[in-house]
Amino acid sequence: MIGTDTTGGGLVRPTMGQGANTWAACSPDGRRVAYFSTRTSGEGPGIYVAPLRDPSRARRVSKELGEGLAWARRADLAPLALAPPTP
Repeated sequence: MIGTDTTGGGLVRPTMGQGANTWAACSPDGRRVAYFSTRTSGEGPGIYVAPLRDPSRARRVSKELGEGLAWARRADLAPLALAPPTP
């Protein structure tokens, strides 16, 4: 993953050196990002959620892996939904 500030400058890689981190999705309020990670250290592979202001505070919320994430926009659904696997 690569991040930037609101002007498009200051590129950073908040998850550098922690496996492949893919299918990032920002929360509807713009405060968090969720992504799949294949990291083998720490909590291991799965879905991680991190505050955008401090991605070093990422935490694993599921052991699931997949090919797409979306934040739920309804309170009666889980906060994150997995996209169906491709055939």
